[in-house]
Amino acid sequence: MMLQMACSNTLIQTIVPDHLRGRVMSLYSMMFMGMAPFGAFFGGALANRIGAPMTVAVGGIACVFGAIWFGRALPNCASRPAASSSRKV
Repeated sequence: MMLQMACSNTLIQTIVPDHLRGRVMSLYSMMFMGMAPFGAFFGGALANRIGAPMTVAVGGIACVFGAIWFGRALPNCASRPAASSSRKV
């Protein structure tokens, strides 16, 4: 989880222009922290339905698919020009 947070922060701060970085980081933080209770609720409901070991397995599979998707999308992100530090008005 710490690695994911560090990678996400680095990627966001690299791509987003300077004048929008604070807004984007605040939205990212709100979504990341604000969605955790919903994930816990759905994880608990799924564990109640199919059992905790199977829920952890489903979560692991979802993480693997997410990593594959991110790995395929990363070259597109890397080929984009870096965010400009000059503000255009």
